[in-house]
Amino acid sequence: MSGKGGHGDASGDDVFTCGKHKGVSFREVAGKDAQYSDWAMKLENPRGCLQDFVRFLRSTGKTVKIPPPDKAASDLVLVCQAAGDEFLVFPEMPNAKGNWIPRHLWTAIGSLPGACLSLDRKSWIFPMQSYQSILSELRKLGSVEGIPSWVRSLLEKAKHQRGHEVQEARLPAGLMEYQLEGVSAGMRREGRILLADEMGLGKTLQALSLAAQYREEWPVLVVCPSSLRWVWQEQAQTWLSDLQPSDVQVIEKGSQNLSTDAKMFIISYHLMAGANKEKFQFRPDGKPHRMIIADESHCIKDWSAVRTQTLVPLLQKASRAILLSGTPTRNTPEELHPQLCGVLPGFHVTMAEFRSRYCVMQLQNCRGLQVSRCVGARCASELNMLLSSTVMTRRLKSEVCKQLPDKRRRRVPLHGTGKLMKEIASKSEDLMEDEVAGNFFYKIAQAKLPAVKEYISELLDRVDEKVLIFAHHKFVMDDISAILTKHLKAGFVRIDGSVAASQRPVLVKRFQEEASCRVALVSITAGGEGLTMSAASLVVFAELYWVPGAIEQAEARAHRIGSTHSKIVVEFLVLPSSADEKIYGTLQQKKMVTSQVVDGVSETLNAPTHIPNTQKRAVFQTSEVTKRAAEPAEVTPKRARSMRSPVKHSSEEHEETPPPVDRSRVEALLQAIAKGREHLEGTT
Repeated sequence: MSGKGGHGDASGDDVFTCGKHKGVSFREVAGKDAQYSDWAMKLENPRGCLQDFVRFLRSTGKTVKIPPPDKAASDLVLVCQAAGDEFLVFPEMPNAKGNWIPRHLWTAIGSLPGACLSLDRKSWIFPMQSYQSILSELRKLGSVEGIPSWVRSLLEKAKHQRGHEVQEARLPAGLMEYQLEGVSAGMRREGRILLADEMGLGKTLQALSLAAQYREEWPVLVVCPSSLRWVWQEQAQTWLSDLQPSDVQVIEKGSQNLSTDAKMFIISYHLMAGANKEKFQFRPDGKPHRMIIADESHCIKDWSAVRTQTLVPLLQKASRAILLSGTPTRNTPEELHPQLCGVLPGFHVTMAEFRSRYCVMQLQNCRGLQVSRCVGARCASELNMLLSSTVMTRRLKSEVCKQLPDKRRRRVPLHGTGKLMKEIASKSEDLMEDEVAGNFFYKIAQAKLPAVKEYISELLDRVDEKVLIFAHHKFVMDDISAILTKHLKAGFVRIDGSVAASQRPVLVKRFQEEASCRVALVSITAGGEGLTMSAASLVVFAELYWVPGAIEQAEARAHRIGSTHSKIVVEFLVLPSSADEKIYGTLQQKKMVTSQVVDGVSETLNAPTHIPNTQKRAVFQTSEVTKRAAEPAEVTPKRARSMRSPVKHSSEEHEETPPPVDRSRVEALLQAIAKGREHLEGTT
């Protein structure tokens, strides 16, 4: 830098007559060299003409680029964006690399009544009550994109929506405070809501609780990914105390008909949009569905898909529409449009209008044709506010972490078919433990593998976080590897007995540090100890193992000191009515025994299992969601009535009162545990 003096008025035309940087006048530097301008702004005591330069930058806005006098700004647009009780005005030039704005124009905007410079100094803020008058003044300055009338209308309507009151008598006991808030939000929006909580926060329970508020409008239609149908069946029977098994109908194939006696129909997106879709679009009495739950609602993100074309009209006609997705949009804002059309009353915005407001469109070559595609987002903060004000409720684990246990285990029921499944079901009752651990264990893996692959495939489509998958048999790991390769290309690592010890740290480091590496597939026995995989917040056991210590050692790969996740979710994929469930029950028993011996307190794996209808009410009132709240919120007298528990447990997370432990059974199980540990040490 060179130059002397020149301490004129910072806003005068001659302020930069002497200053230069790398042979370029300060006038040009202010418009072209943002890096140098940022450096100058950070100086505590600038001197000489540099002081004038800094004064000028501060008077015009640090991040505003001032073009040279000959820079044309014919395509510049002043964009107005809603921000609650205020609105923003900022420059946008779609065909330029940066958002340039002439100095006189920027100053003119700032001189309008009520103008306030934003904290990031990239826009001017005005009170929303002055919107029309400011808009008129802006149009005198150049081209303006105002706030669409449909945005202002929806925001205004949301302010005055009163909704319905929560009927506490219909709430399942044991809801966490944030889950109760989710139900309340759904009631305020009259049963039309997008529950977008992060994975692991209990969206299914909130949806069922909200559905129970509108019992008069049942039966409920639940549409979900194929592998989650049995999860919904089990959760409904667990949390809704008056449902009998026959009340919940799972549609397994298109040839089935909806039962006239069912109170809940559970069907996959695939069948809902299949060849026989027409008969599922109405209740058995021929009337439209009044209550619809769409789980993983990002499945209806594409208007060209039959599932979207089928389901959105059903959601629009329903009295209550509950959408669930931890990732409502996985790629671009346009994926929200079909979901909003389905759940938000009065949303009659075309895709073209929605894209124009919230998407950055770009022409791209596709097989020799120029196609306009969304490549980014614009007015993103306004879209977020629109969603939050009208239909969306979203909480992150970090926001409700005090109400959550450090580790949440859950049992995920799968569904097996075919001759092998029938053989397993017929022989499972009388099997001894050593038989389960032998050849039959191999057959269980064969029977559940198709369902495991389907579950993992759908999991990859709905989860963005890193996942740790455990399995035991090589053929299971091979098939899962094929699924991961198809979905993630090279975005995963695999650690089993064939991987040399020297190579394992390299694979672990890749999973821990590379954002593109989303999954680690690990052998329970070969990788259950000594590895740190704390980048994962979700652990999935594709197979069970008959030694509880091995299970805990495996899941501890993610739940370790130094983890960036304060909470993790552990899922056990279980094949009901099979020896797989017997293994799970054995694990529960062994855990109770070993914890009593080692810790002095009897504990279980605490993943809820199917609860007989006669026991539900007692179990609800002592479920993990009330037992593990680290800092319980203040309980009102009404709330206290729904949380009272007639049952006492010594364990923090018991779902059931453990049965008395027989001494001979204890000795037999301890011997089995010792054998299991020997087996584990020999195979690791």
